[in-house]
Amino acid sequence: MPIVSFRVNKEEKEKLEKEAKKNGKTLSDFIKWKLFEAKHEEKPIAPKLLINKYNRKCMKCGRKIAIGEAFMWVGSNTGLCLDCYVQSLGDKALASKYLKMRELTLIIRELKEQANSLADVINEAKIYDIIKKLEEIIKDLKDYFNTFREEQARKIYEKLEEVAKKLEEIYIYHKIKSKKKKRKGSLTYV
Repeated sequence: MPIVSFRVNKEEKEKLEKEAKKNGKTLSDFIKWKLFEAKHEEKPIAPKLLINKYNRKCMKCGRKIAIGEAFMWVGSNTGLCLDCYVQSLGDKALASKYLKMRELTLIIRELKEQANSLADVINEAKIYDIIKKLEEIIKDLKDYFNTFREEQARKIYEKLEEVAKKLEEIYIYHKIKSKKKKRKGSLTYV
């Protein structure tokens, strides 16, 4: 290990010795410890506005944060209720407006995803109705074709059956796709 030397005035040296003694270390060990601590100091985590999914309490006031309630996540299963977070900021009016904006942004995102989900359900229902109507037409045509046995009518029947099968494939694909979307979730839950 290379040796590093530096100069400090008498007052600074006395302060360092005092701190070292206070922490039960030699001056050399104390300086090494402080240098290592500064080198590996963790960067603070920026708080994030999230929706609570688990039972948790505010780390400042101890109030229970209800499931579904917005809170400020500050890392490793800890969080602040919005009241405590706003109080910890300097400009309370600006902070509360910012939090309200973030909360509304989350609500808008959730509503958009719900609207998309409902649109998927409506599209599935429309496709399903078309398939059922086509099946009825095919059944009626089949009865008609069996009666008259015309070659041209039989070709139309076969083409309609192909269309019905394709629509059914589209319906199944769309249903599987919408189930995958539902699993992904919409809001960030912690």
